[in-house]
Amino acid sequence: MIINLNKAILHILDLNSGISVYSQEELDLEDTNILTYLCEHIDKVCDDPGLRPGTFKDNSGFLYKLKEYKSGETDFAAFSEFAAQRLCELIGESDNINSCDVIICECVMGEQPGIALLKCDNKPGFSHRVKKEDGVVKNEIINYYALLPGASQRFNDYAFINTEDFSIKYKPKKITIEGEKTDLFADGLFECDFDFSAKESFNAITKFAKKITEEYAGNEIDTQAKIKQYVKDTAIETENIAVDEVAEAVFTTSPSAREEFIQKVKEAEIPENIPVNAYVTKNINKNIKIMTDTGIEISFPAEYYKDDENIFIINNDDGTISIRIDNVNQIINK
Repeated sequence: MIINLNKAILHILDLNSGISVYSQEELDLEDTNILTYLCEHIDKVCDDPGLRPGTFKDNSGFLYKLKEYKSGETDFAAFSEFAAQRLCELIGESDNINSCDVIICECVMGEQPGIALLKCDNKPGFSHRVKKEDGVVKNEIINYYALLPGASQRFNDYAFINTEDFSIKYKPKKITIEGEKTDLFADGLFECDFDFSAKESFNAITKFAKKITEEYAGNEIDTQAKIKQYVKDTAIETENIAVDEVAEAVFTTSPSAREEFIQKVKEAEIPENIPVNAYVTKNINKNIKIMTDTGIEISFPAEYYKDDENIFIINNDDGTISIRIDNVNQIINK
């Protein structure tokens, strides 16, 4: 995705010392190193399949400040400082306090104008230092406690707000305040309602299908294969997974199992339609993996399970299971 940065600012939330530093000046985006660094990191996480979609509540303080900034009533530094101070307050109230750096950017992601928020918890790292005393050079290893992520790493937490329709995408971040779990972004900073991400939703329906299959003494491998096949067939036309259709495809011969599956999904507040994104596509293309109680592991494409040409799983009369593999030309030792 093409990322165009208009503005960016860095705030340092030092909760260990109690002295946070809020920048009054923006980062210099004419410095190509800074510009490239931020664009690469935003691009890396803006399509994360684990991002939850959110909608601001009417009384959201963040939304109020964002609209003030968008209308020109306040400047970028003041708006970003409000967000950083609110984060500082929330993290300061938590049972596990971590200092962090927060970068807030005004940018265009593809064709969507928005605000990107990148949060990085401070972690120790090491570097070198050269000292020269009395004409003698000494190289030392020193400890740093505030290192930003490198090119191959990611920021710990991030969020994106579309400044046209005010929709939100954010990575869930649970913190504990007085023993109670709360979402740093949804409950704290943004004050928004949310749906589960496509990643969370797909994992949930897969888990529920497996559990119900076990309860009804069904075949878990058959369930995996049916889910994968349904998603593959559906993605070609609609690019959405309909939960009721998954239930129909998996529990074709058991209406009671089908109803229980749909009920569990509703109780968990999983969306009725789940978008097929990169995470889902990757998982449906993964091989089915099985392991026997004798320690043998077998991995095979889901479409092989019912083709009657490559692999056969046979339930024997004595209760044991036999697995037969056909049409093999070569065995490779890996």
